[in-house]
Amino acid sequence: MNSRLSSLLSLIFPITSLLFLNSESHSAPEALLWTMPFWLVLAADWLSPSMKPLSVKNSPEGFFNGLLYGLAFLQFINLAMMIRFIGELTWLTTQDIMTSVINLLVVRFLVGTSSCCSGIIVAHELIHRGRPLQRWLGRLLLMSVCYDHFAVAHKRGHHSHIGTPHDITTAQRDESFKAYWRRVAKEHFLYAWRCEKRRLDKKSRGFLLNTVSNKVLQGLLVELAVVGFIYAEFGLLCAVMFLYQAYSAVRMLEAVNYFQHWGLIEEETHHAIAWVSDSWFSNLLLLGLPCHICHHQNATVQFQDLVYYEQGPKMPYGYFVTNLWVRLSNTSFRQNAALQLESYTRRGD
Repeated sequence: MNSRLSSLLSLIFPITSLLFLNSESHSAPEALLWTMPFWLVLAADWLSPSMKPLSVKNSPEGFFNGLLYGLAFLQFINLAMMIRFIGELTWLTTQDIMTSVINLLVVRFLVGTSSCCSGIIVAHELIHRGRPLQRWLGRLLLMSVCYDHFAVAHKRGHHSHIGTPHDITTAQRDESFKAYWRRVAKEHFLYAWRCEKRRLDKKSRGFLLNTVSNKVLQGLLVELAVVGFIYAEFGLLCAVMFLYQAYSAVRMLEAVNYFQHWGLIEEETHHAIAWVSDSWFSNLLLLGLPCHICHHQNATVQFQDLVYYEQGPKMPYGYFVTNLWVRLSNTSFRQNAALQLESYTRRGD
């Protein structure tokens, strides 16, 4: 399949969310039916053909930049449509309440998933770009899920300390996802704040200029302003659902971070820096994210030019299946991952 055409698969979740939200409240069975694309994606990821190691590519930027901007546009449109949709739900009768609650659950499911795919993953691509406007768009996308500090923590922390005990994002072998989630939710913010403080202290421009120039504070203030505006203009329920979709998207992201580097400490795993996933389907829907080793070797390589490398322990499934596995049956995941890692380490002896 043509790489440009196949890359349009990344539009599945934002387009599904847009179509769901671009109408009035759905009946309960109809609303639940709108989750079908997710389950089809899960099945496709389970059965996905494997990627093969590739040589370095040099694709034209125009189409793929347009795809990124289109996904970013859909992210902001979907959030606006979500607020409108929620504001039009009715709560007069018992039947109305039941139908509206089911619609809210589907909204959270669809928009949360879309916000991870068309929000955070697009942001991850853009914050590594060289052009200031692209990096700012990446930050705005992160603000749409109340996670702007991730840009600082990821670039200055994760990329600098990958594969070492100092990397917040690397999950320890005995660390459950629940414990990992509690840890990184706090430590990513604190690390980003300390990084910004050190950067600004070196400039010695005074308290006021340092405060205004603090990227973490900028993001936090914008996020609070957005939530406050939604609450003031559209009510508590819309503000809560905005935060809920952000929570859902960020939790999905951190599940990816969890399994991408689970247990990989340099001196113990022969310098493996990421788990390998050869899912062709995951790679297309997630803008090259499974080519994570290549990304860490050179973070400036654009997603369409990332190549698949095999030097690392291999996941048995693609990113969508593994994400669900990590969150729903974490003990089973850790048992399997420990066996895979032990086998990989023995092969390296």
